[in-house]
Amino acid sequence: METDEEMIIGRFTKMERAEQDELLRKLLLKCKPRQLQMLYGDTRQLLAVDFVPFIPREIVDRIFSYLTPQELSRASCCSGQWRERANSSSLWKALCRRRSWLHFGEGSCQPQELFSSTPVTLAPMTVLTSPTFTPIINTCKANHLQKNWATGRYVVMPPMRGHKDRISCVDCAGNIVASGSDDHLVVLWDVSTGDKLHVFSHHNDAVTCVKIKNNLLLSGCADGVIRIYNISTGKCLGQLLDEHQAKSGVRFLCFDGTKAISGHDDKTVRIWAVLTGRCLYVMTGHTDDIASMVCFGKYAVTTSWDETVKVWDTESGVCAHTLIGHTEVVHCAHANDQYVVTGGGDNVVKVWLMGNGLCSQTLVGHTDDVYCVGFNAEIIASGSADSSVRDMEL
Repeated sequence: METDEEMIIGRFTKMERAEQDELLRKLLLKCKPRQLQMLYGDTRQLLAVDFVPFIPREIVDRIFSYLTPQELSRASCCSGQWRERANSSSLWKALCRRRSWLHFGEGSCQPQELFSSTPVTLAPMTVLTSPTFTPIINTCKANHLQKNWATGRYVVMPPMRGHKDRISCVDCAGNIVASGSDDHLVVLWDVSTGDKLHVFSHHNDAVTCVKIKNNLLLSGCADGVIRIYNISTGKCLGQLLDEHQAKSGVRFLCFDGTKAISGHDDKTVRIWAVLTGRCLYVMTGHTDDIASMVCFGKYAVTTSWDETVKVWDTESGVCAHTLIGHTEVVHCAHANDQYVVTGGGDNVVKVWLMGNGLCSQTLVGHTDDVYCVGFNAEIIASGSADSSVRDMEL
């Protein structure tokens, strides 16, 4: 014999859609609050729709781009499709870029011999070591490091001692640190142990700048000579010196692995082919001492006591732009492919367009010389002799 429940369900299934809707509406109005709450809990999962398979990938990526690394990690646990979308390299690359983690940990491995004829044996590639997952690994490493700093889970290494005079410059790559000093020495250190790897004593004057890239170390000296060292062997491979130009002290140095850019006491900027030791260009234009130099891509940016900033094209050896606007010495600059930001003795920070060299913003607020600037996609930070650091929107 058919029960009342079976009879009601049977009649309900035979109704038209409109009749079913009307009956359900009347039944819900007769329910008590606790009954409605029970219905809501039972139907919530039935009403949940997985939108990921049904909308374009670009829209899913846009939605996921608003998540934090922790939220994105949790989203990847929902299903196979969610994991595939949440592990998108473009999403994690954007997260790394926002936090300046894009190249986190580069160079942390031991350097390989640059000129070695022996083929390098690579470890088998796994999912987590493949290039696709590099941004995810960078995010995990950087997040772990930041947590350790915030909670005090770190050990301060003892001081590394080896110089006998003022240390004028340092550069690092992974666990390797190079230091240059007024004692004419360049010392290469292993940060993980604090040990000296090599001591280079080839310079005849104060060492003013050092740069590490790949397996090479470049050191600039007040005597005008740039020396090239092999980090693995500790051998001096040669020097950069233009015999057709008068010697002039090296003040600043940039190095991308094959090409070096140096700023000198004689107000010149020189471009070098490191592997051949040849000076490609000697670029002139400043009428007073160069105060700072930064490099980005194919451009070198120099600031000067002549109150100007020059943007040099290092591929053609010409001055792309001369930025005129400061009324005192320009102490510092920072650049990317869109902007050059400068700070000077006139207490202001200026933003210039890399494309045409025009000044787009003049930022005021400091009451003394601006000695350092930096920026990302959102803000500009500047440090001044007035003891303040200011953050301004870019």
